[in-house]
Amino acid sequence: MERSSYSINFWIRESKVRKDGKAPIEVTIRLNGERASFSTGKKVPLQDWEATKQQVKGNNEEAKTLNRFIYTVKNKIYQKEIELLERGFVVTANLLKDAYFDKIESISEKSLFGVFTEHNEMQKSMIGKGISKDTHWCSDYTLRLLKEHVKIKYRREDIYLRELNINF
Repeated sequence: MERSSYSINFWIRESKVRKDGKAPIEVTIRLNGERASFSTGKKVPLQDWEATKQQVKGNNEEAKTLNRFIYTVKNKIYQKEIELLERGFVVTANLLKDAYFDKIESISEKSLFGVFTEHNEMQKSMIGKGISKDTHWCSDYTLRLLKEHVKIKYRREDIYLRELNINF
């Protein structure tokens, strides 16, 4: 799907101004007519928000920090878009929002030892309930040997699952 329109806008929700005069900073992602919004979790005084520039007015430390935060959020959204495109996803506004909050499992890289360790922990909890101590010991031993193999052959501490091939 070719993207025809794409924007990331920051704005404040004036209807939710707190007693201290601060309003939450919101983000809206618009992509091909679809829209997804979420709160950044940061608040800014209503009079300090510059709507046209979508940033906080002023040169004080709080304004600079909030503006850097806004810049970081925008960059993370762009980075997540790149990751999704590299993995062949059809990018939508809601998918970008979910990716921003790391709710998409297939984006996060899984490592061989991470998966193997998770397996061994689950197996350990099942000792006596269908899994013997010897079976668990074999799994732990295999993991130790595999770690030595990767350290010697690849000179690395771990390897990603997507890197595994028949030669491994």
